[in-house]
Amino acid sequence: MEKSESYQRGEELFRKMAGDEYMKGREERVRLFPDMDELIMGTLYGEIWNRPNLDKRSRSMIMVALAVGIMEIRQNLELHIQGALANGVTKDEILEIIMHTGFYTGFPPAVTAVGIALDIFKKAGLV
Repeated sequence: MEKSESYQRGEELFRKMAGDEYMKGREERVRLFPDMDELIMGTLYGEIWNRPNLDKRSRSMIMVALAVGIMEIRQNLELHIQGALANGVTKDEILEIIMHTGFYTGFPPAVTAVGIALDIFKKAGLV
């Protein structure tokens, strides 16, 4: 089945943000629940992430902040820090987002987020 234009746009953006390794890891989930994949790739990344009033860099910054506040979904924080770097957010800006968010969500999640960020920064050669 041919994917819609918004799905293709979303998948291209998501691949840029998450990387090929993450994309391979999601194949089983896509086969299990293709309707969810269509919503995520077609609607969320294909449409919402491409709306004109916020650029992708700003959206990535928002997502890092949200993922710090919702630490139960560690995988999302890793994904969104990687995506933020891919969308031009700097290491220092990511750390600032984590600190700022920590005042609102609590410092234990923020400290955990710094550890996650450090791992990603090491893999990216930023520290």
